[in-house]
Amino acid sequence: MHNLIEIRTNILYTKDEETRDYKKFFELVLLTAQSGYQMNNQSQVVREHKIKENRIVVSESNLDAVISNLQQLKDVEEKDLK
Repeated sequence: MHNLIEIRTNILYTKDEETRDYKKFFELVLLTAQSGYQMNNQSQVVREHKIKENRIVVSESNLDAVISNLQQLKDVEEKDLK
């Protein structure tokens, strides 16, 4: 299982070709850790942590919806999960 350890963000802009306006997007970088095991040169089992990143791009208008959905998850009942 991956455990969320940190969330970082970058701001990106794209130019709309029709209106020539810039649209703002957020790149959410979710850093997760997972434990694993490896054998060293002395044949001992050593536990290690691997960090993985997942990147999600969200428009400025959808960021509030993402935040709202995540906040609702903390109060959800198991029977209501999809």
